[in-house]
Amino acid sequence: MIGKPMNTIDTTIRVGATVRDAMTGFTGTAMSRVELLGGNVQFAVQPKLAADAKPGEFPDAVNIDHHLLDFVDVGLSPRATEPPPVTVELGDKVRDIVTGINGIAVSRVTFLNGCIYYNVQQPKMQDKQTGIEGVPDLLFLSQGRLENIKPAVAAVQVPKATTGGRVPGGPSTRAQRAA
Repeated sequence: MIGKPMNTIDTTIRVGATVRDAMTGFTGTAMSRVELLGGNVQFAVQPKLAADAKPGEFPDAVNIDHHLLDFVDVGLSPRATEPPPVTVELGDKVRDIVTGINGIAVSRVTFLNGCIYYNVQQPKMQDKQTGIEGVPDLLFLSQGRLENIKPAVAAVQVPKATTGGRVPGGPSTRAQRAA
């Protein structure tokens, strides 16, 4: 089977585990877990450094949907720091206690060292000179800087089916046929 149903998390895949992308064979260490307001869960997969790598060369991690990852082995997971309890849920309205900026928690990232960070989206703003409305950049803030103002102002979506990849027994995607 190419993947697991999207709303079923493979609990053997923890931050620090060695994982393989079922579609490409790309293998590496799950360095962080990313949970999105849209309901998707991804892992940032960091490949090993190539034997012939030059000083300063460091391969980028790649975010891969959890349902396309296969567990290879425990890897570094026994060395991962257990994260603290979650104090902010996705969709909560929060305030940064340092700057006073308010926004909605739209994604949560849990790192190998146990740190939890959130992307916080501020409301749209209007430029006073031009009158043009825009959306400010996301703020990437640690859980310790955030306080809840109002829970669940935006609902987390729960996907009912896989997105991307091939549905087991179903037709392949255009991109898969072209490859």
